[in-house]
Amino acid sequence: LKTNTTLKKLVLNFNQLDYGVNDIAEGLKVNCGVQEMGLSDNYLHDDQGVQLADMLMSNEVLEVLDLSSNRFEAGAFGKLVEAVGQNLHVKHIDLTGNMSGEYDKRQIENIDRRGVIQFDYGPEFSDQEDVDDEVFDNDDYDEASFDYDEEETESEEESDEDL
Repeated sequence: LKTNTTLKKLVLNFNQLDYGVNDIAEGLKVNCGVQEMGLSDNYLHDDQGVQLADMLMSNEVLEVLDLSSNRFEAGAFGKLVEAVGQNLHVKHIDLTGNMSGEYDKRQIENIDRRGVIQFDYGPEFSDQEDVDDEVFDNDDYDEASFDYDEEETESEEESDEDL
């Protein structure tokens, strides 16, 4: 990743990468090509979240980062929110399915003035009436970019049933 100039999108969702993310984060610090990165559902913990936040502080190319459904708690969640607040190149980061801890909706919105952070409005948020179902309002972000092909999955399931 350190010398990459051609790979624009890297999706590593559902791979249980755990500490392999530390190497990925190091490579992305000087990334010259990857603009979209998918790391959802990888059982990542706070250590990896802090590494990714450090990467975001220096990365000037990454625009979309999906970190949904990992196991970040307040420490990593806060570092990621603050890093995105300072990195003007990031257009969207998905942190849904992670624990925001002491961060409430207003604190996150104060840091994220550009509205690029997608996060859960769980029971810890007091402004439930402000929640709308719109995921992200940015024409540059293709919200299907991290979705898998449902038809392919259905055909794989049918093949498994034939066995």
